[in-house]
Amino acid sequence: MSLETPIKIRMLQRKLYQKAKGEPHYRFYLLYDKMYREDILAHAYALVKSNQGAPGVDGQTFWGIETLGLEEWLVRFDSDQATSSTQSASTTVDRLTSLRPEKIASRPVAPSHS
Repeated sequence: MSLETPIKIRMLQRKLYQKAKGEPHYRFYLLYDKMYREDILAHAYALVKSNQGAPGVDGQTFWGIETLGLEEWLVRFDSDQATSSTQSASTTVDRLTSLRPEKIASRPVAPSHS
């Protein structure tokens, strides 16, 4: 796989960039379906592997992924993330709405992976 960004991913990046620049107050709440596309995950995997990326918080290594098979891992990852992202998104929104406005800017909010 080439490390050059595929044209379909570049087109998506460009559309998101144009939308963000054209409408500065627009909020992209539903990008999970875009992030978990198989072509995007495969390209991201290739980029991280080319940089000898370290295992993530789950301890998953390249060796472990390739033992299972990259395609099988991508399918599992996609289904796991699609399920947890729906739960995480609603949890994040609940946490954001409970924060006081002056605290939101100073407090990082990361989705929990319960």
